[in-house]
Amino acid sequence: MNMDSIRSLIAEALPAGWGRVVQVYEQNAARQDPVKLSLFTDLYFAECLRTAGQRTPDGSIWLISTQWYSHRSLPANGYDLPAGEAERVAQLQQLIRQEFDRTFVASAGALPGLDEPTARRAINMWRDVFLSSQSALNQQTHSPLSWPDPAMPGTLEQPAETAREYLRLSLHFPFAAERFAVNAAIVLLAPNVPVYAKVLLSMWLMNIPRYNATQYHRQRIAEQLPVLVRCSRMRPNWMDPFFHVLVEWWMVALFRLAYIHEDNAELTKLFGEFVRGQMRRLLPQYCAPMQSPERPANFPRKIRIGYLSHRFSANAVTFYMANRLIRHDRNTFEVHVFALGTRQDDMTDVLRRHCDRFVRLENALDYPQIAQTVRDSRLDVLIFADIGMEIHSYLLAGMRLAPVQAALLGHASPTGLPTMDYFFSSEVEPAQAQTQYREKLVRLPGPGADQILPPGLRNSGKGGFTREQLGIPADAFVMVSCANGMKHVPERDFLWTEILRRIPNAWILLKPFSPGDRDSRLQERIRQAGRLAGAPERIRCIDGLSRHQDLFSLLGLADLQLDTYPFNGWTTTIEAFCVALPTVTQEGQGYRSRIGAAFLRSMGIREGIAANEAQYVAWTERFAKDPALCRWVRNRIQATRQPLLFENLAVQMDYENHLIAMVREREGEAR
Repeated sequence: MNMDSIRSLIAEALPAGWGRVVQVYEQNAARQDPVKLSLFTDLYFAECLRTAGQRTPDGSIWLISTQWYSHRSLPANGYDLPAGEAERVAQLQQLIRQEFDRTFVASAGALPGLDEPTARRAINMWRDVFLSSQSALNQQTHSPLSWPDPAMPGTLEQPAETAREYLRLSLHFPFAAERFAVNAAIVLLAPNVPVYAKVLLSMWLMNIPRYNATQYHRQRIAEQLPVLVRCSRMRPNWMDPFFHVLVEWWMVALFRLAYIHEDNAELTKLFGEFVRGQMRRLLPQYCAPMQSPERPANFPRKIRIGYLSHRFSANAVTFYMANRLIRHDRNTFEVHVFALGTRQDDMTDVLRRHCDRFVRLENALDYPQIAQTVRDSRLDVLIFADIGMEIHSYLLAGMRLAPVQAALLGHASPTGLPTMDYFFSSEVEPAQAQTQYREKLVRLPGPGADQILPPGLRNSGKGGFTREQLGIPADAFVMVSCANGMKHVPERDFLWTEILRRIPNAWILLKPFSPGDRDSRLQERIRQAGRLAGAPERIRCIDGLSRHQDLFSLLGLADLQLDTYPFNGWTTTIEAFCVALPTVTQEGQGYRSRIGAAFLRSMGIREGIAANEAQYVAWTERFAKDPALCRWVRNRIQATRQPLLFENLAVQMDYENHLIAMVREREGEAR
């Protein structure tokens, strides 16, 4: 259908209202070739936006934009769109932003009331289009709006007017709310501000880009989260219609904070208390204390231990956790697995074979059904494997589903939950670490690793990468980092530049993204580091790899791994050790910045452990100039990695002894 036909359809329907315009779209969309439906949808609603832009703003933008969003299935990452389509979507999203801006500027008085379906679509659209660093809009364009007076929003006296201006700013400055004098309480506590507007404001204030986060974002969260929680205590049910999406957004913000700052203990405790309070209010029947199951003297009945996770499949959480479950003493433990959602692969089958009971809970949003199922299992201990990474497990952990509840190192960060009794970490923790945890900290021996061997290792020599294929000289000293891009904080970009300057034959290969994932700003930071060193060709961003064997092929052509800071690698570092790759790591004061050094020390290696940035660069230079040192470290890793990282039965024995002690202590309290 050509543009003249689309204009005619809209012009004929518009006298009956924008609702009729949407109906006409739906009737014609049903007749479109599925291959061309996305194009028709974009062209149709783009013309709607242009037509609305020629009229006096009347609030129709809410209907037009949310209907486009609901009819247009977009990937989470704008990079997943073909180039031409991504440009078209970005232009349409610019039109939406432009029309919202025009409406907010022209409007007076209260924001429009939206029915719940439209409000929910608006919230999801704001999340995926305006507040996402990976939307086509934010990947390809910048706001044309110049910075207004930072104090301006705070000077507005009417809550409705203030809310409208905050929403306008969120369109243009999605990751910079800290630049404005935002008074969230005046909006959140106002009765005449619609709930959807309060949700959008809360999301903006807690928004952190997936990549490229800085300490400015952390400072804003530290200032605003207490305000949001305090307002929620004063008006506990204000967010109820959109509770899940909002709390998930806050959790994601704290998840991302862990990558840029080591000490977020007070914020996680505040959030944990908030979650526990909300679950008590919403599902009080699953929050009451639980008694331990009856047990005759001398433990004749096995200890019933449950594992709950959204990630019982091939991923970093499972590679860390699997041997805890697989290697249980089955004479002592009865193992129950509660798998949330539908993820299923070969790793799932392995875990299924090594438990007494495997329960698949496909609807992860059915919290009453999940809670009842777990409670009815009469467990002694329930282990949460991925708190902080999935909202479902976080909310379930805010209840009381077993007499003893404990968390594993899913995200290497305290949960902050009053309902979590123990946190399994390791001797990597600094001496004063208990002060960072609301849970009782359990320190497993050494780094606490008893990792399952990663898939693809045996086939790592088949296909994959060679230096010749990548255009890397045979005599180059190749450094690699396969860490998640969130761990590459902007404050340390200068290290790439300095390494390239100091080592003339150095090449740096970075694999910061998963398959289908990219970020234009991080890629530009990587290119800029090379330009500043005068060697743009010697630093390269490798696309996400879908096969583990390709990952090990990439590691195999490298001479050195560059660890990240302040969040060191765990899985990526172990994968580097699988090919005996020497590693340079910087050690800090908190757990997440001490992992790399702990791994090296456990293998009797001190070489490569830096205390600061200068030492970090110096170690890379020393490795590059000393082949004998590289060989010695490689040989040491090969000789020691297996019993320390993959067959550490001492860790499992200590883990089980702690579980037994927890149950005995709880039963003693019950008596």
